[in-house]
Amino acid sequence: MVYIGPAGPFTQECARFSTDFYKGVLLARLLDAENARDSFIFLSYQKLISKPIQELNLLNRETKDKQDIIMIFNSIINHIHLEIKDMLGRVNMKELMISLYSMSSYMTKLHFYMDIVSRGELTEKKIHDTDYFDLDEKTILISLFVNKDDCASIFNSWRGFDKAVIQTLFYQLEINKLNYGKDPIDLNVLIQLYNYGSTLVTLINERELVTSGFYHEPIVRVFENDIIINGEMTSRRSQLLKNANDNQYKEGLVQYDKEIMEKLDFGIFKQYGFKASTLDKAFGNKLTSRLLKHQRAYVIIIEHKKLVQLIRNEGKCSREEAENVIKYFTLEDNEIDKRYDSFEKYDSRLLEHPVVRFDDKHYYFSYYLMIYAIFILKTKIVYNLVKLDINKNSRIIQKRIKEKFEKQILDTISPYMDHSKLNVQKFCCDVNGKNREINLKYQMDVISVRGNKLYLFECKDITYKFTALGIRSDIHKTLKFIDNLHGKMDEIIRYQEELTIFFGAQFEEIVPVLVFKHYNATGISEIDCRGVSVFSFTELKDWINWNF
Repeated sequence: MVYIGPAGPFTQECARFSTDFYKGVLLARLLDAENARDSFIFLSYQKLISKPIQELNLLNRETKDKQDIIMIFNSIINHIHLEIKDMLGRVNMKELMISLYSMSSYMTKLHFYMDIVSRGELTEKKIHDTDYFDLDEKTILISLFVNKDDCASIFNSWRGFDKAVIQTLFYQLEINKLNYGKDPIDLNVLIQLYNYGSTLVTLINERELVTSGFYHEPIVRVFENDIIINGEMTSRRSQLLKNANDNQYKEGLVQYDKEIMEKLDFGIFKQYGFKASTLDKAFGNKLTSRLLKHQRAYVIIIEHKKLVQLIRNEGKCSREEAENVIKYFTLEDNEIDKRYDSFEKYDSRLLEHPVVRFDDKHYYFSYYLMIYAIFILKTKIVYNLVKLDINKNSRIIQKRIKEKFEKQILDTISPYMDHSKLNVQKFCCDVNGKNREINLKYQMDVISVRGNKLYLFECKDITYKFTALGIRSDIHKTLKFIDNLHGKMDEIIRYQEELTIFFGAQFEEIVPVLVFKHYNATGISEIDCRGVSVFSFTELKDWINWNF
């Protein structure tokens, strides 16, 4: 069953063919899995942008001016946005909401198993033997398993792209201002709408990337049905995704650390009115409830009071806490126009706020989407992407996470160095027979000395999604870290005599190294790193093996 709830007889079919549609999207891609540019998406993109390029008189335009580049992309984005609005004004929005919500829920479930397969934890035999997957799903998962070593980065990019598309489409719906057209929803409507969403996401990603600093002097050329950046199609961007996948430093996810979440629970409750432990009890490892007669579905239309009861019974919490859970996870419209923005800038996003209003008394609800939203919330809190009102526990946890990574760097480089120290800031040394206490302006994460060189390692455990907006954040943060490293180098020069005594070794040259836990977009970009080597943890190990 894909749908539970009160609605017309066509609703079950709407929910079902939307899941069939998404399987079709993945199957079509698998036929072209090794192509750097996904032809299934790209051909629709070319067709849809050709009309605004012609009508807006953008054909054969070439520019390197940043504002002109933004104008070109935004003009086409606005044209596509208006096409979507015209289409939405004609269709039955209740049926469309059921279809898109069902697709989102199914997508989240299938992506979960794709991730397990790509890590090699679900084998071809297990996929083939189970009755849990249908024939199309088995084809998708087995193809992923067989090609995971060569095409994992492509599969991962599909998942991120599709999540961006579905959240962009939900923004376009304006759920609290729904107009009700008469045209029924069918497969052709879904295909057209998905192509529109794909085109918007592609245009926004390209604009963000070309204006992010990734290219030193970007040149944009507009052809009849494509926009070319620096003469490239997708070669460098495809390489970026491949590197991100191949160099990923794998470790256990911190958000599942019970001790950490217990420390944070007070802050979560103080800020949001509910505990992470309540969410775990209510939804952890569950796909249904006794209140739903143990039925499973991708879309559940549930009455407000029944959802409160479900959270209270399963989460063992008060009515007030259950109401706060619903309030936090309910999707809201954006207060200002964000048609030109990446979905990451939306105030409210489906995959983080999956409880969607059906009417004044009911919601669309999905266990698959809710579990994923809880995962995102925990991740953001642990990595300090959501600021809690408390400081003490947050600082303790951030310090614990960062120190763990710094210790990994120290353990990795120490065997190749003459001397190594962790977290150098305050130290004592004997200068001209007098004991001096030195308090540096900055804390140095890891300092090592080998020969006549001092190696200064700055360790960053942050990571960004490999969307264009994530790359922009990646580059901008990296530039700030490079500035900070140069400040630390100045401090080392200022106290060179004292540090020489402290280490018991002379040094004449400083080698600054910025190390990220995960792959960083800077390495393949054209930004000026000002003499600082920038590595992922995996790349650092390769660099050590090559140089020492």
